[in-house]
Amino acid sequence: MFSSNEYVCANISRSSDYTFISAFILTMLKEKSQEDSNRESSKSLNNAYALSAQEIKLFFLKKNNDCHVITGDFEQLVKQIVTLLKNSKEQMPCRIQIAYKRTDIDFETGEEYQHWSSMDVSVTTDKIGILYLDSAGDPSNIEIAIEIAQSLENAELTICDDFSPKYKPSAMQKDGESCSIFIADLILQMKKINDLHERIALHRIFNEKENYYDLDPRKLPPILLRNAQSITFLTQCINENEECATYRVSNKGELLMEYVARHTIFCPLVNKEVNAAIQAKQIAFARKVRI
Repeated sequence: MFSSNEYVCANISRSSDYTFISAFILTMLKEKSQEDSNRESSKSLNNAYALSAQEIKLFFLKKNNDCHVITGDFEQLVKQIVTLLKNSKEQMPCRIQIAYKRTDIDFETGEEYQHWSSMDVSVTTDKIGILYLDSAGDPSNIEIAIEIAQSLENAELTICDDFSPKYKPSAMQKDGESCSIFIADLILQMKKINDLHERIALHRIFNEKENYYDLDPRKLPPILLRNAQSITFLTQCINENEECATYRVSNKGELLMEYVARHTIFCPLVNKEVNAAIQAKQIAFARKVRI
């Protein structure tokens, strides 16, 4: 468990319609004093650890990972990803992982919006299976996944996000700045799961109204759940996903809740314990690409 003097918490709200529980736990840099624990300095520090698209590409390269990193607005992302998947038919059967960042301007406020999401795609002779995974349950990027699926023949879309009211307040990502780190790690882990699409097929439910499959995030393989910031969500995973009780999720051989316990700290701003594993990865990832 991390000592309290090594971390600070900041109260950051992501949006008016979906307020994220504050849970930024940041390592105090040597050049920072403990007086820099106010909201703005903490947010700035957290942003310093967020990875850019180029840094994610470099990180994947260092991991010998050929995952794709794509950025753009709605139309640019749809066009690039559809082209990528159409061309992938020449190498089928194959698996493709995509980290994509949507960048748009809110014309009402003039503010720039950025958010990372991920796709794991299985391309076979009879279909293109698309798993959309978003750590924050942000609905904006779902539209891109839907448009991509509708633009492809024989595409089968599965959406795994926890924006749905039935999953609240159990989002994996509770802060508003860690999406790049979450997605980078999720992409790396999804690539390692050879039977990922077969496993999710056992739990997904077809949504006739939306014409895609819904997947309860608590049914994901345990390795994809280990960085969830909400202890409540992780407890639900243990209770509803038998594999979570026995699967080893770390190189140390830890079970899910053993891994979480090692990264759990108390956050006084929300008066509860939170899993700070993703913040540890923020620091480690940033150091690997910025040395």
